[in-house]
Amino acid sequence: MKIQEQQSVSSRNDTFTENTQSYKASTDDDASTKAGEGGSGGGGFFSNWFSQPTSTGETRDEGSDDYTSVATGEDEDRDGQTESYDETSDDYESVDDSILEFDRDMRIRHGQACKYMRSGKFAKALKKFEAILAGILERFGENHARVGAALHNVGIANLRAGKLDDAMDAIEEAVRIRKLTLGQDDPKVADSLVELGIVLLSLKEYAESLDVFMEALDMREGEAEDIVLPEQIKESNLKIAKVLNNIGCVNFESSKFNSALEAFQDAISMQKKALGDASPFSFNNPATKPGFLTMASTMCNKGYIDLEQENYKAAVN
Repeated sequence: MKIQEQQSVSSRNDTFTENTQSYKASTDDDASTKAGEGGSGGGGFFSNWFSQPTSTGETRDEGSDDYTSVATGEDEDRDGQTESYDETSDDYESVDDSILEFDRDMRIRHGQACKYMRSGKFAKALKKFEAILAGILERFGENHARVGAALHNVGIANLRAGKLDDAMDAIEEAVRIRKLTLGQDDPKVADSLVELGIVLLSLKEYAESLDVFMEALDMREGEAEDIVLPEQIKESNLKIAKVLNNIGCVNFESSKFNSALEAFQDAISMQKKALGDASPFSFNNPATKPGFLTMASTMCNKGYIDLEQENYKAAVN
């Protein structure tokens, strides 16, 4: 089983797939800094952030899966566009030298963090994202859209590092702040909900995970109603398919195989709408883009259930 993530907001959503047998990224040996140590205890998630110094000497790198760039509010995927990070620089009422310098520093750190994420150095990425969060909190306070983006990124880095409790704290807070600052139905809220569902799935909280994924699915389908441009429709279908794939994974882990199979079939249908009927496994098809790779992983998920149910003909089709 492979689960699929939705990098957080602005750009396209070609995301990572993870093995649902563990649902978490491999842990770095030197994983050190925890996001807001104490997590939900003590003075709350933010209690340790305001007292932390923000050094500006750190740099980061863009292009990870699920991070939102904290400087521009845009997300980048594996092709160099952030999807799960949050940056926010297009909504300033005034621009002065201090803002420009702050944004420049945030972009540098973000870029390095993304580079570390791509190379599997999750502990180093986490430190960069935590430094970004500390700087944004110091400048804007708690209830700001950029804080939601930074928390989302901290949560993703913790998820990749296998620090599920810290990931849960960060992403739950990201959902709360994004709903507060962006609105209940903003696409970035759905991005964070998808990540929250993955954390819950990793923690084997299947009922809660399913509820969160269903909420995200409702939001994705609502977004689709207002889309008219062909490229945006394609993107929307792929986002919906990823949520459906994850719903299938939850049902599979809950031994609800028929429900899982139905979700995977629906996901594949949406993927074919977006990508066409060409097989992602065909050597004659240049199906190396992430969209085709995610469709291939969904097909593998469906095939696994077909094999379990001894439906061999369906498994190979």
